[in-house]
Amino acid sequence: MVTLLRKLIPERDLRLWYAGLVVIAANAGGAWSPIGDVTTTMLWIGGQVSTAGLITNLVIPSIVCFVVPFAVASFLPAFQGELNLEKQEAGEHQKLLSSPMLFLGL
Repeated sequence: MVTLLRKLIPERDLRLWYAGLVVIAANAGGAWSPIGDVTTTMLWIGGQVSTAGLITNLVIPSIVCFVVPFAVASFLPAFQGELNLEKQEAGEHQKLLSSPMLFLGL
C-alpha cells in the first residue's frame, strides 16, 4: 500500500498521514479474522477461539475501530485539501502488462 501511495501522493508529509490511516485500517481489518492477525492466528490454532466466535464478536468493534479514526481524520487540515494528480499517458508496455496482472491477481 505504501508503494501505491508513493505513486498517488507525491508529497511526503501528506503520504505519511495516509500511510497512518492504512495501518489503522489494516489492523482493524485483521482483528476479526483468525488469519488476519498473528495473535488471533495463534489463539485459533490453539483452539482458544473459533472462527464464528471471532467474526460475530469482533466484526462490529473492528468496523468502529476503523470508522472513528477516519471520521476524526477527515476534520484534520491534512485531509481538507485537494489532491493534484498528474495524468499520465499509458505507454504500450504498460498497456500490455495491465490485463495479465489483473487476471493473475484475480
